[in-house]
Amino acid sequence: MIDKTVQKPIPVNFSGQVTQWIVGLTTFVAHLGPAGRGWIALLVLAGFLVYSLSMLFPQRVTPASAPAEQFSAERALVHLPVIAREPHPQGSPAQARVRDYLAGQLAEMGLEVEVQRTRGLDNVVARLPGANPSGAIVILAYYDTVSYSPGAGDNGSAVVALLEIMRALAAGPRPANDR
Repeated sequence: MIDKTVQKPIPVNFSGQVTQWIVGLTTFVAHLGPAGRGWIALLVLAGFLVYSLSMLFPQRVTPASAPAEQFSAERALVHLPVIAREPHPQGSPAQARVRDYLAGQLAEMGLEVEVQRTRGLDNVVARLPGANPSGAIVILAYYDTVSYSPGAGDNGSAVVALLEIMRALAAGPRPANDR
């Protein structure tokens, strides 16, 4: 607070109020007894647990109706049922289907797409040409899985995020460097 007549701060002492609050709370807890204190501790612990777990789950996801140049988790997740339909280990027909799907999606975005085959591996390489490139930015994710998993979490989530990132970049203003 400021005293307007002399324009000097008026000292405000909150430490006395805080001390009174702490003493009051301590007195209240002391009167509860051991069982009451146990319940209070359990409630506080449960509150922290709920709060901590709530941080693991997104409160809000950017909808598919977001502007085209903006990343949308809803748009990204559309690809996951296709990519994680079945296990697709390296060299399998299922991996070839996922490879073709990825190449097709990237081509539909207007990107330059190339499938590089080396030593039994198929790399899907897509390029978003820059307006004035002085280099390139690499964004990558592997798309094969182990033989017993459809790969939604490993690594399908990264692959669909990459697809959505590239879609948003292609929809926005042309970047300076290649992507």
